[in-house]
Amino acid sequence: DWAGFASRSVPRLQGEERGDVIVEARLRARLTNDHRTRGVEGLRVDVADGVATLSGLVSDDVHDAAVEIATGTRGVRRVRDTLRDRARSRWSRRS
Repeated sequence: DWAGFASRSVPRLQGEERGDVIVEARLRARLTNDHRTRGVEGLRVDVADGVATLSGLVSDDVHDAAVEIATGTRGVRRVRDTLRDRARSRWSRRS
């Protein structure tokens, strides 16, 4: 969420992580502006050393869109995909 990102970013902007904050803001903006990922619950994003980590429980469509958007975001050197399929996770809990 943007509020959490903003509060975490203030100290990072003053240190050596400034570039990562800018890249993460760029990625978050792109995810927010894309109809496939806008407002999706469970999608978490973090950028450290140019590596964008995507995590959370999302649908297959959201997964594919988020990875595509992250991969195409300026400043992201690599995408670490730890997203899990929401449908598969629900099914495995019922077993």
